[in-house]
Amino acid sequence: MKKGTAFIFIVCIIALYSCKKDEPQILLPKVDFSIDYNLIGANVFVKMTNNSDTSSVLWYEWDFGDGKTYKMYTSDVPQHVYLDPGKYDIKLTVTRDDYAQNSISQEVTVGETFINQVELLNMDPYKEGLSGSWWDNENIGDNVYPDLVLKLTEDDKNIFESDMISNVSNQELPVVWQIPNFKLTKSYKQAFRKWTGQQIYLYDEDENSDELMFSPEIYSIWGSMFFEYDYELQSGKFQIFAGGFILSINYIVQ
Repeated sequence: MKKGTAFIFIVCIIALYSCKKDEPQILLPKVDFSIDYNLIGANVFVKMTNNSDTSSVLWYEWDFGDGKTYKMYTSDVPQHVYLDPGKYDIKLTVTRDDYAQNSISQEVTVGETFINQVELLNMDPYKEGLSGSWWDNENIGDNVYPDLVLKLTEDDKNIFESDMISNVSNQELPVVWQIPNFKLTKSYKQAFRKWTGQQIYLYDEDENSDELMFSPEIYSIWGSMFFEYDYELQSGKFQIFAGGFILSINYIVQ
C-alpha cells in the first residue's frame, strides 16, 4: 500500500470512530427487584418488591423458571406459587416505550417440607357418631374413652407410631404428638388432586384389638385449602377434617 493511500485509510478509520463516539448512548431502563424470603415453602406466594423504572415503561415480563410467565402493565408483582421443591431463577424484563429492554435474574429456593407435629383438636367420642356407643370396648368403670395411638405411613409402610395415651376425652384435647421430621412427598394417584401417598391412622388401642377411628390420606400443603405459613419461621400448619375429627398438621421447610 502506498504511503498516501495508507494515510487516507487511517484518517477514514479515525473519522468513523469519532462519529460513533459522538453518537448518543441509549440508556437502558432500570430493572431491579428484591425477594423478601429466598427460602419458601411450596404453595405459598413469593414475596417480592419491584424496584424498576416506572416512567415510560410499556410492560414488565416475569419468568418464574417453572414454565409460568406473566406480562404486567403496572409495576405490581404477580402472585405466584411453586408446587415443587427446588431452585428457581426468577427473571424480570422491563420494556420501555421506545422498546429498549433490560433484564435481571435472581434465585429462590422452594424447600422440602417436613411434618414435625400433629395435634388432635377434636374427635367424635362415639363410634360412627352413635350416642352411647363408646370407643373403648372394655367399658370398665370410667374408662370408656379411647386409648389413642397415632401412626403415619408411606406406601403402606409404618414410618411413625406413637405411645398409647389412655382414656382421652374431648375435654382433654388437644393431644399433641411430636413427629421426627416426616418428609411430605407428592404423587399423582388422583386425576384431579395431588395426593401425597401418605396416610395418618388414629386408633383406639383395645385389649384384644385396635379399632380404627380416623384414617385420612395426608392432603399436603401443595393442595390444602386450610393452611397457614410463617415466612419468618419458615414453618406453617394445615388442617385435615373428617366427620367429628380435626387434625392440625405442623410442618417446617428446609
